[in-house]
Amino acid sequence: MKNNKIKKIEALTKSPNENERETAKRFLEKSKTIKPVKHSYENALEPTEQKDLLDAIDEYKSPNRLHHKALIYLILKAGLRVSEALQFRKEWFIKKDDCHIIKIPFEDKDITNLRKNWRPKTPKAAREIPIYNLEVISFLDVFLHSNKRVKLNRQNAYKTVKKYGSQIDKPKLHPHALRSTFANDLILLGVSISTVKYLLGWAKLETANNYISGTPQGAKYNYKKQLQIKNETNNR
Repeated sequence: MKNNKIKKIEALTKSPNENERETAKRFLEKSKTIKPVKHSYENALEPTEQKDLLDAIDEYKSPNRLHHKALIYLILKAGLRVSEALQFRKEWFIKKDDCHIIKIPFEDKDITNLRKNWRPKTPKAAREIPIYNLEVISFLDVFLHSNKRVKLNRQNAYKTVKKYGSQIDKPKLHPHALRSTFANDLILLGVSISTVKYLLGWAKLETANNYISGTPQGAKYNYKKQLQIKNETNNR
């Protein structure tokens, strides 16, 4: 279904004003050449590719390497949006009895622009994300001891992900694909879709269609896992 903006522009192609007609026609022609963005799940990473990505960061000799790793850990292993990862700070990383949590608040001071407050993308994006991976917990603890935040802007964050993606033969890798990887990993673990929705901070369940997709490797793993559970239950 066409949105109202396109309908209005199409109507202008019949305008009695020649300038309006030509401007509307140019806009419509240009919009036809814009390639649609591929769904994130098409570039989601398999476990071996995730390891290769993190290895590529560790091999990169740069003062910004730790900031790059923090960015990718926060998106890949915690499902944060880029804007959330760039606002991540020590106060958000809270130790619990059996894990750490990343608490995305409804509002906080914008640490990239102290003249205003920061809010997550939607009210549903305010959430608590448990982190059980000891390697991730250890790294973020050390990182936050020396750094107040990930020192990248949004544009550089996208370039950083793409750069490391190119090193593992994933030249189209982008942050949404890393969030998609996190979502798919949760599904493979047997986490319910409603929990995945909460952890990713989605306002609508339909958003899952852009992030979650079956893969041959995932289907094999999930099928085998369910068979093992069934066999263990039958043998008790």
